[in-house]
Amino acid sequence: MIPARQPDSPSLYGASSVNPSMGERDAGLARLPHLFIEVPMDPITIFLAGKPYTVRPLTLGQSRDLGIGVTLPDVTDPQDAVRRSFDRAVAVISVALSADYPEMPPKAIYDMRSESGQTVTREEMRVANDTVLRLAGFIAEPKPGEAEAGAA
Repeated sequence: MIPARQPDSPSLYGASSVNPSMGERDAGLARLPHLFIEVPMDPITIFLAGKPYTVRPLTLGQSRDLGIGVTLPDVTDPQDAVRRSFDRAVAVISVALSADYPEMPPKAIYDMRSESGQTVTREEMRVANDTVLRLAGFIAEPKPGEAEAGAA
């Protein structure tokens, strides 16, 4: 039997992380306020190896996959931390592209080379990752007059 929820609880569903109507756990995501940012509904454009890719608003499945990817635990080994950082960013980009560009799994992004020989730069990866996370509502849009972190 699932216990009743208290209305003043910090969780989306009440005092614990169990949804009383469904009997499922919310994995603590309901308590993460950044997951409830207003989501833009217009398509965005990201650039990889200098080529533009249009990303439409994400499906529920894509949003789920992004949520799983960005909540992976950190690792203590510095080399694994760098590898995981790249893998998270590339996975975010790949998930966003998956609906319209199914030929873009993470390996394709890592191996991408344009006709002129240009590869995906770390800056393109960072900007694309941040742009997708804004589209998904995981990070807020910068307020007018605020410089984007890392820009300057």
